[in-house]
Amino acid sequence: MITAKLGGDTTKVINLIKSIEKTAEENPNDSFLVAMVERAKNIQERFENRQTNTQEALDLLAQEITRNEQRKKEQSASFINNYHLYRTTF
Repeated sequence: MITAKLGGDTTKVINLIKSIEKTAEENPNDSFLVAMVERAKNIQERFENRQTNTQEALDLLAQEITRNEQRKKEQSASFINNYHLYRTTF
């Protein structure tokens, strides 16, 4: 297993994966985050097996995080639209 003490971008990969895992643990009912952890673990496995280089792993993890942020924005916009519709209806 690649350890964080190697420093640099390797540390970023490991920390991003840990951050994704922690976020999912804090939100166990969020199926998107649970699936995101699985995808992150897959990236980690490929990284540890040298099938993916550091930059590729960082890019893939960044894509996962961006997808999650986009999803949260869409959910927020949907909630606001639904709230506005509710308020104008009643």
